[in-house]
Amino acid sequence: MKSIIKINEHLTYIESVVSEHQVKNPSVSSNSVGWQIDHSLKVFNNIINYLKTAPTDKASKISISGRLFLGINYIPRGKG
Repeated sequence: MKSIIKINEHLTYIESVVSEHQVKNPSVSSNSVGWQIDHSLKVFNNIINYLKTAPTDKASKISISGRLFLGINYIPRGKG
């Protein structure tokens, strides 16, 4: 249940910054806030669609490095 609450918090935050969609901060990213929002929502949708169709035994097929990254709560950037 905690993860649903966190997802709702993230979506509420995303909704609160939609009006700033044209803002850019080059020290953070070369893309606008709107691009970041679009990307985040696409990621949410793809994860949800995957989870709806994924077999329940997927967790046992996670690689050793995947388990390590999940265990330390780290997602490598630029690898996807």
